[in-house]
Amino acid sequence: ELDYLSQMPGEYLREIHITGIASDESGARYDHMGLAEQDWPFVEWVLDRVRAGDWSAPWIAGFEYGGIGPHFEWRSDSSVIGDQVPRLYELVHSF
Repeated sequence: ELDYLSQMPGEYLREIHITGIASDESGARYDHMGLAEQDWPFVEWVLDRVRAGDWSAPWIAGFEYGGIGPHFEWRSDSSVIGDQVPRLYELVHSF
């Protein structure tokens, strides 16, 4: 995945959308999930590119977790936001 990401034209970066992706028991994949431990290195790698000046600094970084309504309610646990937003805040505000 980092090989793929490294080919992106980071000099045009304007927004970073951060979301976890998970599969259910049938193999269906869902976004707007909390970040798993294996997701954090990807977030850190992208932000390291910005910090190093390899990629443009975005005007916004958004944590896309959960949502409103029946489609999202099963993946909208406020404790995930409470646990993960402070860590994301520290990472994003370090550049």
